[in-house]
Amino acid sequence: MAFDGYEYFKVAKYDFLIRTDMDVFLTPMFAKWLPVHCNDFVTGGGGFTHPYNLKRLKRIAESIGLKSASIWNLGSTWYSTPAQFRLVSYLTLFGMAYLTSEEFPTVQVQGKLGVELWPEWHYG
Repeated sequence: MAFDGYEYFKVAKYDFLIRTDMDVFLTPMFAKWLPVHCNDFVTGGGGFTHPYNLKRLKRIAESIGLKSASIWNLGSTWYSTPAQFRLVSYLTLFGMAYLTSEEFPTVQVQGKLGVELWPEWHYG
């Protein structure tokens, strides 16, 4: 939606977009909050990292020509301008397609390992 819907958001003149999960609680103060700089990309926090994953993701980023900022635990809540959303959405789609096709063995993609590798390199 954030990538494919960009033209609509642009024409509709949205200043900011938010992408969040159902378990995120937005308080009334959120309606009055704006990023410090208008083109900031703000995320929530997450707890999804494992040392094995950090090293592997850094190697993968470098192998596909992305520069690692060594910033971890970004949550799935995003808040920014439509242009920033489009860029980050594209990088997310590109990155996930690459990971799915190149970084997981077929046996893992097919679910034959179950959650054997959790919380390390886990396809699910």
